[in-house]
Amino acid sequence: MGFVRFHFHGGLPFLMGRTGVQNLSKMKKDAYSAVIPAAGFGSRMGHLKPLLPLDGRTAVERLISIFRENGIEDIYVVVGHRQSEIIRILESAGVQIVENPWFQEGMFSSIVQGVRRMASDTDAFFILPADIPLVRPVTIRLLLSENKKNPGKIVHPCFQGKRGHPPLIPGELMDPILKDRSEGGLRSFLEEHRHLAVDLEVPDRNILFDLDDPEDYREALSRLPSYDVPTPEECEVLLTRMHPASDLVVRHSRRVSKVAEVIGNALIQSGVALDPALIRAAALLHDIAKGERNHAEKGAALLRRMQFHRVADIVARHTELPQPEDGEIREAELLYLADKFVAEERVVSLEERFRQSKDRVPTNPVARENIRRRCEAAASVKRRIEKRLLLSLDELLLPQREK
Repeated sequence: MGFVRFHFHGGLPFLMGRTGVQNLSKMKKDAYSAVIPAAGFGSRMGHLKPLLPLDGRTAVERLISIFRENGIEDIYVVVGHRQSEIIRILESAGVQIVENPWFQEGMFSSIVQGVRRMASDTDAFFILPADIPLVRPVTIRLLLSENKKNPGKIVHPCFQGKRGHPPLIPGELMDPILKDRSEGGLRSFLEEHRHLAVDLEVPDRNILFDLDDPEDYREALSRLPSYDVPTPEECEVLLTRMHPASDLVVRHSRRVSKVAEVIGNALIQSGVALDPALIRAAALLHDIAKGERNHAEKGAALLRRMQFHRVADIVARHTELPQPEDGEIREAELLYLADKFVAEERVVSLEERFRQSKDRVPTNPVARENIRRRCEAAASVKRRIEKRLLLSLDELLLPQREK
């Protein structure tokens, strides 16, 4: 399906597409819709923001894809400034193009034009400007899930308590948006309906990040390589707000992260190819399901649902570590070892750590054998790292033990 464009005939909206003219009143719409305002000037950027390239796609195409990934097909891209260039890019995108002749009046005029084209039975709709292109697909999924629990509410995604984009707005507010005559824009409208607000914490700092100037664009490009790896702040949101762990688990995870960082930095300086962001995230989140049976797999499954797949693969192996066939030192080996160097929140030697473990199961031969096997695996990783570094890890970690 190619792009579609709205025109008016006899006062009724019709859709011009490759299949000809269709009366919108007879078309079945999805329960959820999305409006992507892409009509502004973007004068500070110096380029057309919806068409800025980001990892092989334009900014507006990225947003279309995150909605599609969540089953939302009823997508309205509202254009104005240099609209022909955007329309040309979206010719085969299968979205609905809405031309806004009044785009100079501000973004809310584009929202109004997009909402005006939606079916009256729309359950809820997102508003996500084209200059906020790095929102993660999981954020959309979490908002949809929250909407099921709170129908009729405005669901705001939040990061560290701050509201961002996109809000998910109930269909009942379509008509009030169309009738709104205030000059405060979307912010004013949402404030007027604050009694309907529900805040939802999400592990996504990108809900607060928009492309305003060239420096923002450079920042966006720098975020892309680790787009699927949560930052330390996002990890903290997961650990303390979304899936709260005990204080001891949080403190343990932070210390494991620090130990992994120290060893990882030394390895990187020696020429080993490791991803510091991946090490840090996996270390902070390795015990996110602590207390559950098979907590490594449970934690990995949770992270996969969040689409943090690379982190999940490492977390899944932090209790039982298969030997790498090529003998290389990777992030999983590093996390496995760092975790064994930390007893609760203290940095200890491997000997002390496994002695404590054995002391807890003095009469359980199966448990003691598992401990022995893990001790050997950790010692093997330790020897390989020390051989690479030509340095004792006990000496390297001595400052950590003194804290």
